[in-house]
Amino acid sequence: MKKLAHTILIALILAASCLSAACSGRESLPVEEGTRQEVVLWSYYETKKQKEGLDRLVEGFNKSQEEYWARWEYQGPSSEFKKLLSIGVAEEKLPDLVLIDNPDMRKYVEFGIFEDISDEVEQHYDVNAFYPEVISSVRYDDRYYGLPFCCNNVGLIYNKEMFLEAGIKPPEDWEQFMEAAKIMTTDERYGFAMSAIVEEQSSFQLVPWLLSGGDEVQHLGGEGTLRALTMIHSLVENGYMPKDCINWSQVDVARQFAAGKCAMMENGPWALPLAEERGIDYGVVKLPVDRQRVVVTGGENFGVVKGKNVDGALALIAYCYQDEVMLEVNQQMYSLPPIPRLAVKLQEENPAFRVFAEQMEHCISRSSYPYWPRITGTLSEALYGTVTEELTPEEAAGLIQGRMVQK
Repeated sequence: MKKLAHTILIALILAASCLSAACSGRESLPVEEGTRQEVVLWSYYETKKQKEGLDRLVEGFNKSQEEYWARWEYQGPSSEFKKLLSIGVAEEKLPDLVLIDNPDMRKYVEFGIFEDISDEVEQHYDVNAFYPEVISSVRYDDRYYGLPFCCNNVGLIYNKEMFLEAGIKPPEDWEQFMEAAKIMTTDERYGFAMSAIVEEQSSFQLVPWLLSGGDEVQHLGGEGTLRALTMIHSLVENGYMPKDCINWSQVDVARQFAAGKCAMMENGPWALPLAEERGIDYGVVKLPVDRQRVVVTGGENFGVVKGKNVDGALALIAYCYQDEVMLEVNQQMYSLPPIPRLAVKLQEENPAFRVFAEQMEHCISRSSYPYWPRITGTLSEALYGTVTEELTPEEAAGLIQGRMVQK
C-alpha cells in the first residue's frame, strides 16, 4: 500500500511539473538543450507570419550549431512589451537580446541596458551596406548598441475590387484622396482607416502626413501640420474615417480592412498577410502627397542585453545575417531586409514589396532625432484629440508646436 501511495505521489509530482511547463508557454526542447547555453529573445510580434518568421529563425539557428539553444518569447503587444522591458530593467529580469522598435532604442541605450557591440560590428559587418537611416538607429555617439533586424514603412493599401466597382483609381494627391474616401464610404464600410491609438504606432502613421503638408521634422506644428490635421478632421467629421481608430493598432486596422470594413488603409507590409488570408485583392501605392513626399522608416533592431549571454546573442545575430536566412525570415514575416541589395531581391520575388522598397530610398529615421522620445507622445495625443474632435486642428497643431519649442 505504501509502495502504491509512493508511486501515485511521484506521478502527481510529474504531472504537476508537466502542467507547470505547459503553463509557462515554453515548448518541449530536446535533451541536448541541457548541454547548450540558452539564448532568450523577447519580441512583441503578434501576427501569425511574424511569429512563424521567428520560429524559423530560432529553429534554423539551433540546427546550425551545437553551442547555443535559442528560444523566443512573446511579451504582449508593443505597449505591454515596453512596460515589461522597463520592469525587467528594474527587477534585473531580462532576456539575452530583444527585438525593439527602432525609435525606442535610444531610450534603452540611455538606460544602459544594451551592450556596446561596436568592435563586433566594425570587424564583421559592412555598415556602408545598410540603408543609412536604418543603421543610424543603432548608433549613438559613434558607438553601436545593436544591429537592424528588419525595416519597413507605410503606404496606402486599397481594395482593388471596391475601387473597380466605383470606377476610380487610387489617389495620388490629397484632393484625390478626399474624393476617393468620400466615394468609397458606404453604409457598410468607411473610405479610410489609420491607427490613432495613443502610442508610437499612431505617431509613426501621422508624421508622413505632416511632412507631406510641408513641415520639416525639426519644425513640426507649423502650416504643414495644420493642413494635415485639418484633412484628418474632415475625414472624421464627414464619416469617411471611423472614430474607433483611437482604439486600433496597426494590426487592428489591417483586420478591419481584411473584413471589408474600410476600402483604404494606411499600413505597412506586415498587414498584407491578413488581407491575403481573407482573399482580398489589394493594391499598394505611395501615400497621397500634398507639398512633398517623405516617409518614415520603421522596423525592429536587435538589442543585446548587457551582462547576459552576449556571445550567444551575437551568434544568433550572425546567423540571421546570412543572406539566405535574412531573405527567408523577412519574406516569411512580410518585412524588408535592412540591406538594399537584399531588399531588391525580395521585391523581385514578391511585387507587393515594390512600393515599400522604393520608399526606403527616401525615408527619414525617427531615431536620428534625439528629441523624438519626448515628442512622440504629443504627436499621438494630437492625433487622438483630432479624431475624437476634442481638439480642433488648430489646437492640435498648437499642442505639437508647443512641445517642439520645449524639445
